[in-house]
This record gives sequence, structure tokens and C-alpha cells, in this order.
Amino acid sequence: MYLGLFFLLPVALVAAYSVGALTLLPQDLYLSLRPWQDFLGSSVYTGLFWKSVQISLTVSVVCVLMAYPVAYFLSMVAGKRRYVLLLLTIAPFLTSYLLRVLAWRVILGEEGVINSLLVTVGRYAPTYAERARNLRAGAGPEAPMALWPLRLDQFVADVTSCTEWKLSATGRALGGERALWERGVTYAQAVWRWELSRLLGSDPGSPASALMTEWMRSQPFIGRLRGWAHVVRKRGWHSSWREWPRWLTQASYASPRHIVYSAATALLFEVSDAVNGAGFPPQLAQLRRRLPVTSTNGHAEDSLRTFAATVVRNYKDFVTETRA
Repeated sequence: MYLGLFFLLPVALVAAYSVGALTLLPQDLYLSLRPWQDFLGSSVYTGLFWKSVQISLTVSVVCVLMAYPVAYFLSMVAGKRRYVLLLLTIAPFLTSYLLRVLAWRVILGEEGVINSLLVTVGRYAPTYAERARNLRAGAGPEAPMALWPLRLDQFVADVTSCTEWKLSATGRALGGERALWERGVTYAQAVWRWELSRLLGSDPGSPASALMTEWMRSQPFIGRLRGWAHVVRKRGWHSSWREWPRWLTQASYASPRHIVYSAATALLFEVSDAVNGAGFPPQLAQLRRRLPVTSTNGHAEDSLRTFAATVVRNYKDFVTETRA
């Protein structure tokens, strides 16, 4: 009874679906062996089938070889220890299959723990050292300097220094070289402006604010509304009604995603000037007022720390869960 209900019946249902005797929609009923003919006559399907069989048999054999010593040990253990060890053995199976897969991806994934370790020690290609060598080769004498948004010689020298510091314990200490980090922000701004101008087909010499405005206006209005509708749902339809007029006005300007990106890039590019004593830039205050949530604690304080925390909060709340 148990075997017929939980094994034979599902197999019979799958067989009926395979020949069209059962379908998801009643009007699609048909009875034909054509699916089986397509399966047996295709080298792609048969290859995948035999590959699945091979993997299943290999995993089964490996599991038996690994499980037999454990089972033998558990059978020889007496007393309460046996049940504790048995519980530890079956505990992983109490976890969701998807969670186990995701856990292995963290360990064995392309950017997982093992690969990150191999990249750091220079044993995985492409390594940081190989990237630095490729960059030096690409910035040779024959490189067309006019096509690049920054000085390649200085950029390559800084990347090489950072690579040596990252991969070697005896590398030159960079922690106190503030000029290097300021040049890094300058590089990021130059590449950002260069890529955005090429994406929009605009003049690379245009002001950053003009490029950003053009980029934000390029999104369709329906897409902007969809993004702000997500903000309304996240904040609550009833509790956020006072913000609706402001959000509707912002929808004519840009989507929440674009506004958050604009604020984040402006923060990065303005932080060095603010640190040098220029104070809180007025353009950051304007961008803060355009964010879906303008403060983290109910007080819109004009400081870099508060502005950065507000940008991070908006990113986590309104950008990570939607493509709008």
C-alpha cells in the first residue's frame, strides 16, 4: 500500500504526462509517443540523461563508501553516546536543501571563500598580480593615450603599488599615504565620467551633474513610477501618505534607484573636499532632500556621516529588492 501510493502512483503520473494522457490544461490533451521519439532521437537529451545517471551512480558509491565506516562506528558505540552521534549525523538533513546548496556556494562559488583565498595568495588565475601585469602591458608606449580618461603611467604605478602591498607582507605600507587614496577617488571619478559620457553619447567634458541628470532622465516615466510604487509599499500605504506629494514630484525627476546612485557617487567625489575643510557641500544637501527617506533618525543633520548613513539606508530599503 505504502509503495504503491508514494512510489508507483507518482511514476505512473509522470508516464501519463510524458505521452500526453495528462496535461496541465484540459484543452491540451493529446496521446502521442512523439516526445519519447524526440528524446531518444536527440543526442543532446540522451547525453544529458546518461550524464545524470553517471553522476547519480558516482554519488551513490561515494556515499556508501563514506557512510559504511560511520555506520559501523555507530553500531559499536553503546549507551547514550550512540543517539547523540546519530543526531549529529542526521542533523544536516534537517536543513533545507536550498540552504545547503547556498552554503556550498559560499564556500565553493566563483567568489567564494576558497577562491578568494587562492586569489589572495596568487594561486588562482586571473590573480591580482596577473591583472597588474596585464595593465602594465596595456599601458605600454603604443597605448593611445587620447582614448583614456586618465594618465595611464601614474595609474599603473599606483595599481602596482597597491597590488604589491596587498599580496606581500613586505610590501610598502600604504596606510598613511593619503595622496594615493585621493588619487584613487580622482581615478574613479574620471572613469565614471568617461563611461557615462560614452553611454549617453555626450561630451566627456560636460559637468558631472549634467551627465547624471541626463542619465536619470533617460529612464522611461513608467519605470520611475514603478520604483516609487515600491517605495510606497515598503514604507506602508497608510503610514507614508504625507510623503506622497514629494515622491510624486521626484518621480518626474528620476527613479529611487537613480537618485540613490546619484547621491552615492556625489558623496564619494565630494568627500575629499569636505575632509579638507570645505564643509558640507550644498549639492549633497540638495541630493539628500531628494532621497526617498531623508534621514536615519528623524533629524536631517548636514554632515558627511549622517548623509552616508542615509544613503546606505535608502540603498538597503529601496534598491536591493527591485529593478525599478
